[in-house]
Amino acid sequence: CHNCLPCYTGYDVMPPDPRGGAIAVRGAKFANENGQLAYHVLVTRERKGGKPFKGVMELAVAGDRGGRNETITLGPVDVNLAGYQHLSGSLPLPAGFTGRQATIRVLDRPGGTLQGMRVINVR
Repeated sequence: CHNCLPCYTGYDVMPPDPRGGAIAVRGAKFANENGQLAYHVLVTRERKGGKPFKGVMELAVAGDRGGRNETITLGPVDVNLAGYQHLSGSLPLPAGFTGRQATIRVLDRPGGTLQGMRVINVR
């Protein structure tokens, strides 16, 4: 190995996005941590070159609060993507809410056109 970019980023060993959208959500990890949803998402773009994709990631999180099922929307988180981008951080959850499953939606702008999505369980 010559420490090329695909090997260094793990891009070539990540499973493909089964939906095959313009933006691929290659993998993600979520955790409930002290009233926040911690996230780490890897997104890629097959069409390289030209202007980078600029958009947002929104998370629709299904979970429960006080024994009732709820779904909330978190974000938006800015996405600026030439070939790949790791998105990581945490977003505040409503008091008493525990996330169970997150739907990752990559949009061209807040409330805009869907470019990629994937559903991942929250740990």
